[in-house]
Amino acid sequence: MKKLFFLTLTLFVMAAINAKAQESTFMNGDNVVGVGIGLVRTSYYGVYGWYGSNVKRTQTPLIFVSYERCIWDNVFNEKSSLGVGGVFGYAFTNYKDIKWKYHDFSVGLRGAFHYALVDNLDTYGTLGFGLAFSTFPKDHEYRPKSSVRAYPIFSAGARYYFTDFLAAFAEVGYNYAVFNMGISFKF
Repeated sequence: MKKLFFLTLTLFVMAAINAKAQESTFMNGDNVVGVGIGLVRTSYYGVYGWYGSNVKRTQTPLIFVSYERCIWDNVFNEKSSLGVGGVFGYAFTNYKDIKWKYHDFSVGLRGAFHYALVDNLDTYGTLGFGLAFSTFPKDHEYRPKSSVRAYPIFSAGARYYFTDFLAAFAEVGYNYAVFNMGISFKF
């Protein structure tokens, strides 16, 4: 609890010190790398089978890295822009009773429309597609040892910039996970 309090306090102090007026937070040529976790994985990623069963399982949250580049700013006005990029993710599921372990990898491409509603806040909507790769245990009787599934990406998100290059983000929608959050670095 103390760590969460000090992290929140540090973020608010950084925001107060570095707050400045901005027309847009995502402009032509900007690159953004995000690192985060996804909570509540979608059916296309990491919840293969055994829904509703009594089999005990543990799951890691989805861990992912994303990249986006602004390719067009001033789409409608000085606050709007378009970006394209990709994402790579990993998750793990362990079914304890039957000793099966699943490794799930994901790679996706997405486009995003950005609109800066207020200073330091970059709001956006995404649209794209991805591929999820799963590896199954060697003694798995019902499925092949690996599989590939396509999944759609559509979500709404926001990045709040504490400095010119550091932001916290959150996304909700149908993606590699229903809710994603983390930090972004702009360069």
